[in-house]
Amino acid sequence: MALVLQQTCETTGGVVFISSEVAEKLLPKFSRRAEERQQTMKPVDMGSIEQLRQLVDIVGKGEIEPPPHTVFPAEEASEVVKKLCHSEIQGRAILRFHAIE
Repeated sequence: MALVLQQTCETTGGVVFISSEVAEKLLPKFSRRAEERQQTMKPVDMGSIEQLRQLVDIVGKGEIEPPPHTVFPAEEASEVVKKLCHSEIQGRAILRFHAIE
């Protein structure tokens, strides 16, 4: 479902990245839809925990700037998806499921 939603929200000619772990299964299933929407589907490898730690470290040091993002309560998920589909949210949309203390 998420891949169908991604393809629907993605503008014509966009790129949809999917985990290489499931690419073999999903690429044949969604390739026709991608072709109709002039989209490219690319498998990507998952990073390691160490790579994530390094990324967090260099972002924390200000060496690179993360993409813009907005945090929304999980209860607004449906509305957030609609806004994403209409390009009404700049950058990433993050759903918050509980408060972090």
